[in-house]
Amino acid sequence: MGLPTIPLSHTEIFRQLRAFQIRDTRWSTGQTFGLTFVGDEAERGLVEEAYRLYQWENALDPMLFPSLVQMEKQVIDIALDHLGGGSQSCGSFTSGGTESVMLAVKSARDFARKANPGLEKPQMLVPVTAHPCFHKAAHYLGVESVPIPVDPQTGRAVVEAYRTHITNRTVLLCASAPSFGIGAIDPIAEIGEIALSHNIPFHVDGCIGAFMLPLLRDLGAKIPPFDLSVPGVTSISMDFHKYAMISKGASVVLYNDAELWRNQTFVWSDWNGYALVNPTVQSSRSGGPLAATWAALHYLGAPGYRSLAKDLLSATQHVKERVKNMPYVDVVGDPVVPLVAIRGNERIIFHIADRMKERGWDMHPQFSHGMLPESVHLTITPRNIPQIGQFLDDLAQVSELPDPPLPAALSTLAAMLPYLTEDALTPANVRALMDTAEINVDSPQTKFGHINVLLNQLKPALRDRLFLLFYEQLFAGRT
Repeated sequence: MGLPTIPLSHTEIFRQLRAFQIRDTRWSTGQTFGLTFVGDEAERGLVEEAYRLYQWENALDPMLFPSLVQMEKQVIDIALDHLGGGSQSCGSFTSGGTESVMLAVKSARDFARKANPGLEKPQMLVPVTAHPCFHKAAHYLGVESVPIPVDPQTGRAVVEAYRTHITNRTVLLCASAPSFGIGAIDPIAEIGEIALSHNIPFHVDGCIGAFMLPLLRDLGAKIPPFDLSVPGVTSISMDFHKYAMISKGASVVLYNDAELWRNQTFVWSDWNGYALVNPTVQSSRSGGPLAATWAALHYLGAPGYRSLAKDLLSATQHVKERVKNMPYVDVVGDPVVPLVAIRGNERIIFHIADRMKERGWDMHPQFSHGMLPESVHLTITPRNIPQIGQFLDDLAQVSELPDPPLPAALSTLAAMLPYLTEDALTPANVRALMDTAEINVDSPQTKFGHINVLLNQLKPALRDRLFLLFYEQLFAGRT
């Protein structure tokens, strides 16, 4: 497909754009849990207008756009105040949680290299429930991620495992507040003590829910210490484009002092062009996300966000109480934040998810890991709150239904699983597996319950290979 030879009219362009959306999830109805965090229509309109006003401004050169510097400083100050920053604390505005975490890992790695120029194969200690962006950062930056186990009942990182896994190559300790999968807050204060005693940087990933934690604490929720005020914590990440109700991508990475922060910045003037100073991964950056963040924070303010937190806390408690009283499903752990994982009880949760999908509900399937069971994940957002009652009624009904039998088409595939190897997973073979399993990437009616049951039995490396080639099929072929 080349450049169009006949330009389209404004009307036709938007007709086709809206046609593209037909199969997209309808997040505005409140039946999608997660991915999109949108406030009421007034707040949404404000965010979009602020974004458009600064869409073309470029943060690459702060000297040309001092308004972006002014807004970023104010946004960072708000974030630091929200997360226990002190007089020497600082930070940067980024495109999202992955970039924020990646910068924190880079800062710790380079900080360690300056102290120990001969350091080889640096390591960081990462709970098994931590977001995969830590492993992505490790992959990109040449850092080994060492897994830390979690308590199977609470999902919180095991403190003693940090002590036993620290070596002279450990450059960073990591933890979550909260973790994505089940909304557990790792024991930050205890890990901070270990970080202090070994003089190792300690990053807390608060991307998914840290914005809510201080607000929930103000409402009486039992939120343990987790932020920059905790001794030993040297950096923390937090997304605004989640519970601050901002459009993508808006996040921050914050540090307790500039010495560590300084290591994330890339500077280069040894060429015949402009002096490049990049505090983040991106060079050119639209001012749109920053302006949208500044606008929303000032529009909702403390009263608006407290009201939002109160509604989310109430909805979370309602979900937990109702689900715990259903005979065939249960809540994993005991989340306070609006992140709830639901497991099956004498029912396979992936089949329940299929039946909920038929009723319009979109949830994330989650595979079992160690002692943690397979589940479906709910990231409860303001759009979900008016629909929570109907969601729970539907869940109560479909969870009563018996699990469907394995289709004959999948029986052969199931028998092959014990003999499956990574070498056998070629693009052609995966295409054949998809045909056998009747997976049609162009059909929203494809059911994934049985597929997820089979995937849940595979080793992660095999599963990852399958997902890689499956995504290749999504984008295979020219239009």
